[in-house]
Amino acid sequence: MAPEIVNKVEYAGPPADIWALGVLLYALLNGWFPFKGWTDEELYSRINECDFAVYKHMSRAVRDLLSWMLDIDADTRITASEIL
Repeated sequence: MAPEIVNKVEYAGPPADIWALGVLLYALLNGWFPFKGWTDEELYSRINECDFAVYKHMSRAVRDLLSWMLDIDADTRITASEIL
């Protein structure tokens, strides 16, 4: 879930969808999800802090794309047209 959903604030669909795609891309490249927690509270805290590992096997372009897609600020998160 995108930070804006975790925090239960009004949000727009497209930025939340970009976040979800970023999580999916991360999982496809690494074999696991970027945010983990033993409890929902711990998971939500990691999402809000955007606390995920970046691995050296990923190219700089992929690391940049993930950081733009997993931007905790929905207003500055990359858009689909910018990705294309």
